[in-house]
Amino acid sequence: MSATAHETATLRLLLELESLRRLVRLYPAGHPAIPSAQLRVQRAAEAMGVPAASLAFGPDAIFLDQEELQIPKASPVVRLRQLLCRLGLAAIHLTFPDAREGLPHFAARLAQLHDPPGEDDREALLADATAFPGIELVALDLSRVQLVEGGEAVPEEKLALPVWAELARGLGRDGAFVLADKILDGEMTAALLAELVSQSADPATLFDQIFRRLAELVAAMEPSRRRLALRQLAVFLAEWFALLAPERRHLAVVAASTHFPPALESRDGEEERVVELETFLEAVAYFLEERLPVPEPVQRTLARLAELEPDQVEGVSAAVIARAQALLVRISLLGVQETTPKPPPPPPTLAPPSAYRTALAAYGESLAEDQLRRQLVGILGEVMTLWPEDTAAQRGSLRLAEELVESLEAGDLDSAARIATILSATRFDEAKKLVCDAGVMAAVRAFATTDRSDHARIAAILLTLGEEAIPAILEALANEENLSTRKRLMEVVLHHGERALPYVRSRLHDPRWYVVRNAVFLLRHLGDRASTGVFKSLLPTAKPQVVSEILKALVALEDPQWLNVLLRELARAQDEERRLVVLGVAARIHHPAVVRALTEQLHQQSGKRLREPYTIELIRALGRLADPAAVGELARILELPRWRVGEALSELRREAALALVRIDSEEARTLVSRLASDRDPAVAAAVRRALRTPAPVEESA
Repeated sequence: MSATAHETATLRLLLELESLRRLVRLYPAGHPAIPSAQLRVQRAAEAMGVPAASLAFGPDAIFLDQEELQIPKASPVVRLRQLLCRLGLAAIHLTFPDAREGLPHFAARLAQLHDPPGEDDREALLADATAFPGIELVALDLSRVQLVEGGEAVPEEKLALPVWAELARGLGRDGAFVLADKILDGEMTAALLAELVSQSADPATLFDQIFRRLAELVAAMEPSRRRLALRQLAVFLAEWFALLAPERRHLAVVAASTHFPPALESRDGEEERVVELETFLEAVAYFLEERLPVPEPVQRTLARLAELEPDQVEGVSAAVIARAQALLVRISLLGVQETTPKPPPPPPTLAPPSAYRTALAAYGESLAEDQLRRQLVGILGEVMTLWPEDTAAQRGSLRLAEELVESLEAGDLDSAARIATILSATRFDEAKKLVCDAGVMAAVRAFATTDRSDHARIAAILLTLGEEAIPAILEALANEENLSTRKRLMEVVLHHGERALPYVRSRLHDPRWYVVRNAVFLLRHLGDRASTGVFKSLLPTAKPQVVSEILKALVALEDPQWLNVLLRELARAQDEERRLVVLGVAARIHHPAVVRALTEQLHQQSGKRLREPYTIELIRALGRLADPAAVGELARILELPRWRVGEALSELRREAALALVRIDSEEARTLVSRLASDRDPAVAAAVRRALRTPAPVEESA
């Protein structure tokens, strides 16, 4: 085999390997595309035509027997190379024909790893290294190596071991921990923990157990690692708290503060504050409002906070101290605990009214607009906490809703996030309606005016507003034209999970076709198999764009009738646009019946119909499917006489030739070798170019 042919065969093997990996990762085990992809990997291995091959992986290249492969930047092989590099594999030695059986197993094992992979993934893969026949994995020593993106600087603290993963593994090994069996390979993400907690019938006990066990693990660490662990824990908790419902978030904050009291010492660098003071105070206020007992460690922290002087400790302002003092007074008045903490110091003597007004005016003038907004938000939040049933709280909630809109429009996302947290627990319907309508629209406008790096924070604010905001988000999605904003809005809806289903299902009968398309797309990604019957009932009168989404949903949700529905649509579609849409979906489903139907349709294209654009698309679809069953019909196209087709013959033959290049069979390879020197220069040039640069692997529907 020539060097060029060997390189082309290797690239095809890597492409098929990456295609199989993504199919196994994205689709259930019974999906019809997986066996075909496994067979293509085996055929690509057979086509290597050598007894052995060595592939070495670098950050920017792959080397075949010490020669660099020329890989296009857009090729899926790049993703495979990045994954293997992150797993610390220096090289892979392949021995044929044994590798023919080992490669599909290797791709399936890669699909089970996290993306991007961690140290646990690397260890698990190397532990299974002998399970892949004909494949030898050569690993680098990564004990002092860290991969980064784009040459970014790595802080020294991040060169330490991943402490959070160590804590998660500690929880996972604890047989007494109720969620131990849910933590796989030391992986405990904020989203995973939020989902598990949402299913708990006794969240308070669960939170206490989580933080007690974490406190034990942190206490056993050396001081330097303890500080790093607390820093990483604070980042994790901030993300986790944002995903919890307000009531459970407050329970979690109090449990965290019981076992990790907020650091209030003025010493530098000795302790890390795991919970922010504002979040801590809001949680205590919730406990008092609900008549829940406030733990003694939390009361002691409040008492210490109330005794501080403003700015004596970083982050402790006069407003924070005043709020702590007010909460201590409420604890003593309400008798929530038998043990009353030390009372706050007596209030200072008030200055004369004239001095007070002068000082207040000077203080107001010294504040910037965003600082003034934060002060107002703090005061209104106190009003809603101290007098939740009062008219002042109701008016305060309306003003906060207005402030939320203004904060989003001004780009003050810190204030907006805090306001959203307060309003998420409001009990006033008028304020909720204003937040859901005006607040959502302000957030959508903020996507267009803020930097892309802030879009995740805006999405988190929308998520904080709760499921009451889903109808407004769906309406904004229907009217939004910007693709990036539409994606963010869909992510917010999908993050609500099953709670979003009733709202999304109600859109299936909307008179606007694009709203129906959005609903089908969301229900497909929510895994709503209960709606497949409605999907099929919409097909007869649906717009082509909706038809495409419905067919994709039926395949993805594994509806028992998906194949019959697809074949029926292929046969019955009358108008050109609908035919092309259905064909586009079929071209991504590797199933023998689909290939047979498309081959029969191409066979029926004769006479003038051969000149239709649909004929070209049929040929391209068969090329994407790359099934050997289509070779005979594609060969027929190549032999058509010019008098039957006219000037369109050259384009038909070129597309048929390119389709054959993608099909891995002996008959196809024989035809392609002849076409590389075809009588038509355009056909010959296209084939040679395709052989040098294999087409990217397309994902299934």
